[in-house]
Amino acid sequence: MENNLITLDNNEYDITLLNTEHNNLGKKSVSEYLMSLPSETSRKTMASYLRLAATRLGSDIQVFNWGCLRENVILALRSSLAQDHAPASVNTVLAALKGVSRRLWVNNLLSTREYELIIRIKGVRGKRIPKGRALTDDELNSLFEKLYNKGTAKSIRDIAMFSVMAECGLRRAEVTSLEYANIHLDEDMPYLTVIGKGNKERVCYIPDTTIQRLKEWFEIRGDFEGNCFTQVDKYEHVLQKPLDNHRLYAITKEWCSTFKIDDFSPHDMRRTYASHLLSIGVDISTVKDMMGHSNIATTQRYDKRGDERMRNAVAMMNARTK
Repeated sequence: MENNLITLDNNEYDITLLNTEHNNLGKKSVSEYLMSLPSETSRKTMASYLRLAATRLGSDIQVFNWGCLRENVILALRSSLAQDHAPASVNTVLAALKGVSRRLWVNNLLSTREYELIIRIKGVRGKRIPKGRALTDDELNSLFEKLYNKGTAKSIRDIAMFSVMAECGLRRAEVTSLEYANIHLDEDMPYLTVIGKGNKERVCYIPDTTIQRLKEWFEIRGDFEGNCFTQVDKYEHVLQKPLDNHRLYAITKEWCSTFKIDDFSPHDMRRTYASHLLSIGVDISTVKDMMGHSNIATTQRYDKRGDERMRNAVAMMNARTK
């Protein structure tokens, strides 16, 4: 038996490797937990948080002895991570570890008492200012104007793609997986359907400006089945190959660099959508449904109107002192 001690907050914790079978069952428990998640995106996300936990424990997700997880180790890890990570990140790590612990319990690597102690561990309190921003109308109009002026197949595709994000609120993964057959432009109220987080399908009604931009892209793309937004080669040929999430992110960064405009991410387009709806008086419950959120608290995090109101308030204070 190999002694294996880790140190967290100046305390040592024994994560002794009992035997090869024990360690393999621990790895199996991690795999089972990840495979139980509803989407590939969720699996990648939670794997990254488990990797963070393993790294803090001085190991790696592939070699760490997950069968050693106990309440005292997780409590020490929570305390250590809370020193330099946001509460939301620490609590997501805890959620991942509790998910793994359930599989450890199922595989008889955790006693019922130890499992109950782990699932009762409370999260870290507090919050941080949400990342990201909403684009202004001037920024959006300038972006679309610059793209139109390029006049290429890629720019026409990206105009339609950005418009779907900013005016229909689609997530990056929803954009890259959007099927041509799921866009219905000939209806009295044109709409598209997407499968969002949690395998939930929702209808997104399409504003007139986005309808026109999609039609312009479809004239170039053609009506072949498959993904709506596909690759375009250097000869301006539309390929029947879908874009992936990483490529969509890279496209956004490339246009920011080309046009020398303030940096934004694909998800900032979704934040723009939510903030715009709220600013024109749409009630937050309706915005929640249009965003595909499960609860209003999530929708509230997308509301970037407060930043503008605070800037205006300071501007008014400055005007009074002049």
